[in-house]
Amino acid sequence: MRQNPSGFLQMPFFSFEATDTQGRRRQGQIQGTTPDQVRQLLTGQGLQNVQIRVAAAPVAAPTPKAATAQPVKSVPVSVPAPTLPAEPKEHKPTRLSDKDRMFFFGQLGRFYHSGIAPNKALEELADRARSPGQQETFREIARLTGGGTGLGAAMRQYPDYFSPDDAATMEAGEKSGELTAACDAIAQQADKSHRLKKQLRWYTLTLTVMAGLFPILLGIVNGSLASMKVQDAAGGSLPVVSTAAKYTGQGISSMLPALAAGITAFFLLRWIWQRDQFLMLRHRLVLAIPLVNGRARAESLLRLAFSLQNLAKAGLAPKTSFDIAADSMPNRELARRAREAAAQMRENQSLSDALRSAGLFDPQMNDVVSTGEITGDVPRAMAQVASAQAGDYDARDTNFSHLSRVLLYIPLAIMVVTMLAILYLTLYSGIIRQLTTD
Repeated sequence: MRQNPSGFLQMPFFSFEATDTQGRRRQGQIQGTTPDQVRQLLTGQGLQNVQIRVAAAPVAAPTPKAATAQPVKSVPVSVPAPTLPAEPKEHKPTRLSDKDRMFFFGQLGRFYHSGIAPNKALEELADRARSPGQQETFREIARLTGGGTGLGAAMRQYPDYFSPDDAATMEAGEKSGELTAACDAIAQQADKSHRLKKQLRWYTLTLTVMAGLFPILLGIVNGSLASMKVQDAAGGSLPVVSTAAKYTGQGISSMLPALAAGITAFFLLRWIWQRDQFLMLRHRLVLAIPLVNGRARAESLLRLAFSLQNLAKAGLAPKTSFDIAADSMPNRELARRAREAAAQMRENQSLSDALRSAGLFDPQMNDVVSTGEITGDVPRAMAQVASAQAGDYDARDTNFSHLSRVLLYIPLAIMVVTMLAILYLTLYSGIIRQLTTD
């Protein structure tokens, strides 16, 4: 450490030469405490083959001599009271939606592909973020990555914005130098999930509208019957339109409290169900529903195979690889099972044995991994497993998208037929009752 003219310790300067992920040569100067600390900082920014040497500190400009003080006549001045800085606003954290994830990781992957450092890419994405909370979070992650923290580790510090599976997938991509591929994998999965949820939202909206219309239509029928009864009692002397409007309005008004209570209960239960406290229960329920469990399972196994492939490239021990990759599965129940299997894994146990014990992949996939261990090419074996899982996931996603358009609308059709039957029977029985009474 040098001491500058002000008496403070000054960190030395280091010159560096390195190559980025695209093989291009980078060089420059940076301040740091030790060569090892500087090397770790540059490696965290995605640079490789880093060479460090001590550089001379920039020569500081000469300090100008102080001017001779001249006597100045004292003049009273009114000094305004200092203004206290405004307290920073706290923004409610909101986890990135599938659409946000698709654009965020898609753009981040393009930045990495062009050789831009992670912290610079995140600062650029922070300027494009939609909410102030996202802007602050992206800038803080940029600061952490610029200081040598891995991107996956930085994302784990913000679980309200980034899910554990996305952070683990990025960590696996970092360790293998495949950050672009990791970003693309997350963006593609988010795109398919966004399209599926958009389709389900339309179905839910249609179902909600139909359920909300039923009490109103029932009120119109009851009001019309009441209007007919009053009109018959008056011998048909009452104004037809105003009498019908009066009793129809009363019939609708009588149903409004029930309608308001139903709408309130629906949105309250929906809000409670979507809270993080019920996340594990929702994911367990998905695995228990025959129509969707195959797609959810294939999605998680694809991410697990992709992460294990990247970690095998990095040359990590099987247990370490399984520990990291287990958290990359989007379905948290499957991730829990994988973490339990990883915790029980011995240090000298092979990856194929651990995968068999977990019971996640098909036996044929475990055999492929075992062959890779025997031949000494586990990365290639895991690439074959990932390719097979990608094909399975694409097929199940397409099938579910097509089947849901038919199967999910069957309950809606049954609901519409039931509503029409109730309205018809109410109107028909009311008319028959009135004719019989007369």
